[in-house]
Amino acid sequence: MHPGQSIQIQLVDDAGAPAPLGNVLPEVRFFCGGQTKRHRYAFKTWSTDPGGRCEIRYEELEDMRRLLASADLMDFNTPLEECDALVEVRIPPEEELLELKRRPWRRSWWRPAWLSEWPANGQLGPVEPRRVTAGGRVTRVEIPVRPLRP
Repeated sequence: MHPGQSIQIQLVDDAGAPAPLGNVLPEVRFFCGGQTKRHRYAFKTWSTDPGGRCEIRYEELEDMRRLLASADLMDFNTPLEECDALVEVRIPPEEELLELKRRPWRRSWWRPAWLSEWPANGQLGPVEPRRVTAGGRVTRVEIPVRPLRP
C-alpha cells in the first residue's frame, strides 16, 4: 500500500448483495518477500458501519505502524509501501478475538479500541479470507458472510 491508497471493505451475502452488518471487525494482513509471501503485519482495523462497510486508509495504517514502532522497532520496522501489493482481508473469528482479549497487553499506553466495544464477529459463520492486490487509489474487497441463526 502507498500514500493516498485505501481499501474499501463491503460485507456481502451469498448473492453478492450488501450485507448490512455493523460492528464487524476486519483484519488486514500484509506480506513481504514476493513468492514466499512471508507474513509481516496484521492490523485489526475499524469496525463496519451499519451497512457492512468500512474503509481503511494507508495513512491510518502507517500512523498505527509508526506508533507501534516507537515501542517495538524490530517488530514494526518495515514501512507499508515496502510490503507486497498483495494483501489479505479477513474477518477474525470470535475465538481468536477472545484469546487476544485475555493476553496481557505489554503496551500499557496502547490498547486497541475494539477491546472496549466488542465486535460482532461472533454472530457470523466461518468467513473465508480474500486476497487482493492493492492498486490505484481505492481497492474494493467484497467479503461474503453468513450470519448465524439463533
